[in-house]
Amino acid sequence: MDRHPDIDKPARAPRWRAQATMTLAAWLVAFLVVIALSTLFNDELTSLPLPLRALVISGVLIALMVNLVMPLISAALSRRLPSPPGTRRVQRERPRLQPNKRHALTTHRR
Repeated sequence: MDRHPDIDKPARAPRWRAQATMTLAAWLVAFLVVIALSTLFNDELTSLPLPLRALVISGVLIALMVNLVMPLISAALSRRLPSPPGTRRVQRERPRLQPNKRHALTTHRR
């Protein structure tokens, strides 16, 4: 009995598609951030020498991309793209406050 090799494999997006999507999304957001910085701070930036202007724009761009944009894009794409076989997503539980226990900052001494 000859089996088709793709029948036993679960359907999922190829890895290159996820990487291309992440790259294009990051590129689009980086482009929009540079345009926004150039538009909002055009007068201040043009008064700076070119190397200093590039340093300021790249510094703001990297700080925004690493700390804000990429975590959001990554979370959004991980929800949309199927996970690889053999892996599972772990849902993190939020810690719940005990109703009988008071937090040290919320207790007031009279």
